[in-house]
Amino acid sequence: MRDAQSALLRAIAAEAGPGLLVREAHSTPWASATFTGARHRLSLLLEHPATDLAARLEGMSALAGHLLADIAVSAQEGPDGTRLAIEALTIEDR
Repeated sequence: MRDAQSALLRAIAAEAGPGLLVREAHSTPWASATFTGARHRLSLLLEHPATDLAARLEGMSALAGHLLADIAVSAQEGPDGTRLAIEALTIEDR
């Protein structure tokens, strides 16, 4: 599960560029009859405006060793930067 969270955070950081701060990151195991994975809730702060970041993140699908099955991104501009709330579901790529 930690590997999936790390892969997700690396992919987000690659899309966001410099100035990304992880405020909170929680993952919980998830499974269906045929898949195993994890649900992730992330709270991030980006020092610059997010412009099209949410759309780029929602277009991602592959992570190292995992598939991004679902992602929801909300962004709110504030005086200290852009606050991002992300909920995602990753499944193990076997």
